[in-house]
Amino acid sequence: MPDTRTLAEIRTDARRYADMENSAYASDDEVTRLVNLGIRALWMLHAQLDIDRPVLRTEISTTTGTREYTLPSDFVAVRLVEVLQSSGSEDAYPIRAYNLSEGHTSNTGLFGSAFADGEHLRYAIFGQGMDGSDTRIRFDPDPQGRVFRFWYLANPGTLTADGDTFDGVVGWDDWVALWAAEQLMAKEESDPSALIRRRKELEAGMTHIAGSRDVGSAHRVAKTRGRRRRRGLRAR
Repeated sequence: MPDTRTLAEIRTDARRYADMENSAYASDDEVTRLVNLGIRALWMLHAQLDIDRPVLRTEISTTTGTREYTLPSDFVAVRLVEVLQSSGSEDAYPIRAYNLSEGHTSNTGLFGSAFADGEHLRYAIFGQGMDGSDTRIRFDPDPQGRVFRFWYLANPGTLTADGDTFDGVVGWDDWVALWAAEQLMAKEESDPSALIRRRKELEAGMTHIAGSRDVGSAHRVAKTRGRRRRRGLRAR
């Protein structure tokens, strides 16, 4: 079950941590900007600790004669692209990426007619420049009529309305509020060190669990050599 907090609630917490609940020093728009920057900083931390936490998936259906397709607007980076037997199928296999500098082929060129089962298909990601252009995926050669499952890192989005929600999972919204409060205090030329220590305590807990969410499976030492016999008895 998600542990959601609204933008208004996180903004209020940030002001409270910075001791600016009744201060007009920073406008709501400024605190909102800092909250969103804090969410992005938290996203980067999660991406470093557990690359699969911000991953989403979607399906892309292709048609013969079209090699390029627009990716979701929240795309950041690709994790895996698979060819499916049909929509929703778990009968899938991954395809490899290539660089655009390698050039492109045709269905009757380098790969020939052996492309029937898709084993020679590959993809490249391009676009999403600073001009805000769409990110696109290009298949090589022509993907024909197939279904692909696309696993990708998604950006955290931006909170704009007071009622917009953020999933803090286990109190990570507090990390965001503390981060925003630190920036408010620094801007006011106050000392945010106490808040930084508190945020780092939260971060230590995140670091402990984020690397592996399957915390129930402990590593075991495996015995890889044969058992020795000692004085005629099998050693245990």
